[in-house]
Amino acid sequence: MRGNEFLDKMELIAPAYVEAADAKINKNKNVWIKWGTAAACLCIVIAGTIIWRQSTQTNNDAPGVTVSEDGVTIPRMNVLLSDSANEAADMIGFFIYQGRCYVHYEWIYHDVNFIGERLGTATGFINEWTPADGYVDFAGSVAGDFYAVNGVSPEFMLCMRSDDGSVSTYINDNGITLKTGADLFEDRLHVSETCTGLTYQAHDKWYSGDDEYFILKESYEQELMLFLEALDQALFLPRQDAPYDFNQVLYHIDFTSESGMNVKLRLFPDGYVYFDGIRSVFLKMETEACERFVALLDTGEAGIPAKKMENSITYDDCLKDATLGSYVPRFIPDGMQISFAGIYYYIDRESAGVGNAKRIYIEFFDANDVNRYYSITVLDAEFDAEAYEEAHCTVYGAESFTLEDTAQSMQTLDSQGNALEKKRLELGVRIGNIIVILSAKGLDEQEGYSILSSVL
Repeated sequence: MRGNEFLDKMELIAPAYVEAADAKINKNKNVWIKWGTAAACLCIVIAGTIIWRQSTQTNNDAPGVTVSEDGVTIPRMNVLLSDSANEAADMIGFFIYQGRCYVHYEWIYHDVNFIGERLGTATGFINEWTPADGYVDFAGSVAGDFYAVNGVSPEFMLCMRSDDGSVSTYINDNGITLKTGADLFEDRLHVSETCTGLTYQAHDKWYSGDDEYFILKESYEQELMLFLEALDQALFLPRQDAPYDFNQVLYHIDFTSESGMNVKLRLFPDGYVYFDGIRSVFLKMETEACERFVALLDTGEAGIPAKKMENSITYDDCLKDATLGSYVPRFIPDGMQISFAGIYYYIDRESAGVGNAKRIYIEFFDANDVNRYYSITVLDAEFDAEAYEEAHCTVYGAESFTLEDTAQSMQTLDSQGNALEKKRLELGVRIGNIIVILSAKGLDEQEGYSILSSVL
């Protein structure tokens, strides 16, 4: 059994993680990356599985979940990473705070104004070899400062900001009891108070990675409010009691707000609804109310076509950056194309505000030669000393940098002393406090020199 199948069957992670692992990749991406993206800083690939130890036994099919007159209770859990080498690697982000385990909910790449007080710093450090006594407050699989979410109880949700400017939210769903939708959408997320609209996407478009989605027209505000009222009255039930699997989703919908917070749901036939932030429960709406709203979306007339908000930084964005853009090399060798561009920022610890850019990273590839590619890293050594220390390359002063320096930096042998078919380049130039690093394979010395000298 594969790792993600094991996790899904054990009710251990949100189905979204499993679907993401199983989904068909839409395009190939050059995997030769010297500098990891910010997302890699907030998740850890573990050589094992993530096991949730639940504190109570179940009397139904959802492990640990109990049902009573008060509703569905999700017990408190302790997280443990297995060291089993027989399971495939899976990925999840979590950290522990005040004895509660907060699990990653969503990435937000647009502006937000819900970041509140800084509460602490997650240290990371947890991996599959961590002993049980290592699962303490502030430990987890992610590292970084975390903050309260304005308007939401910190017992339920916290957030982090990464150095690419994006925000990630984390939900603690264990130890809570939910009876009706209002217990979640009103008491905890305050959707009726904050909702400014709704976006939606058909499941087949979502599954294929198509960016076609719609914004519900303002003229249908009454229908939206009626749907939300019915959602608030819906009853929670253990996930295993819902008769559908995740291939039967009808629509993915997001309640939006001025703060930038999204409440993400999946609509199923017969009034079943799933909230992406809590993995072990479903809601059962009054069937007619849900079907009426789905029929509205089916008409194709209720929405305004839109494009997804994505973290799509371009080469031009990099050139225009106020602090580092002038240090991005302008010369691009013939045949090379850009496969990735990212801008990373200094983050103020107390406010989580985005400061000046501290690093720009761009990848290039040759569509006709898979062994010919390179990356450029422009970094501010004052704000990004760690990246500079990890560069492992010779850095030349800008005033004295020559073609001969590039030639001397060419690697012609591998670690075993065998001749390389495609020579490698690892070198940089320093301009004041700014360092421009070239890491390449398959380029010649003249191309490498032309790239770096185009910023001198």
